[in-house]
Amino acid sequence: MSPSAVCEASPDSQGLVNGHNGNGSLMAIKPSNGTISLAESLAGLQTEQKNSKTTNIDSMSSLELCRVINEEDASVAQAVQTCLPQIANAIDIIVPRLLKGGRVIYTGAGTSGRLGVLDASEIPPTFSAPPGQFVGLIAGGDYAIRNAVEGAEDSEELGATDLAELTPPLNKNDTLMVDLKMSNEKLQNRARRVARMVVPPSSALDIENEEVLDTVLADCDGQVKLSILVATLGCSPAEGRAKLEAASGSLRQALQGNLAN
Repeated sequence: MSPSAVCEASPDSQGLVNGHNGNGSLMAIKPSNGTISLAESLAGLQTEQKNSKTTNIDSMSSLELCRVINEEDASVAQAVQTCLPQIANAIDIIVPRLLKGGRVIYTGAGTSGRLGVLDASEIPPTFSAPPGQFVGLIAGGDYAIRNAVEGAEDSEELGATDLAELTPPLNKNDTLMVDLKMSNEKLQNRARRVARMVVPPSSALDIENEEVLDTVLADCDGQVKLSILVATLGCSPAEGRAKLEAASGSLRQALQGNLAN
């Protein structure tokens, strides 16, 4: 099975992109009803089936062997072609999450895991992606990249532990509604609370002062995320919008980018 990719969005959503089983259909990594056993799942994999073309592989000449393997390799493109709608859907799921600062985490065991690690490693230098945005996770850990770790793929507990180590605990910035619209009095009050919870005491503007906070919110057209950035950095709303645009709308990245500069 090909490596799967968990697409982790920041802060409030995530998706799971599943690998295909070689015949064009998608394999669910974790079925929603939880009723498919490991044995049943493995039995459905094409890699577990008999291949009539290689029944006599032990009696083939080297050239015959190469031809059979080459013919089988050609079937890969056909299998991928049948999956193009699912692949396009995966792209549409992943891209918005990446633009919000999310990550793609490749998961797999054995050769599939190694391919995921290789792909994740190639993306940053090839496409200038931020380090850590694409992560390869292989059953058995980094040791398994070069060595066989038998049985690691069977442990759900180890898989859960490895994923948990990649997922930082939620903090206040992850769970606050910085994109809310101040459409009524309740949301206006919530916007003030959110801004005060996020903006640090060392910020450029003292938004504990009610008039200062109201002025910032008004200047930013009620946009809480922009108001937080303006109050923290002391920049103009126009400058704040430019910073958010450069960070693809991510408040965290806009703030971190300013600190890095």
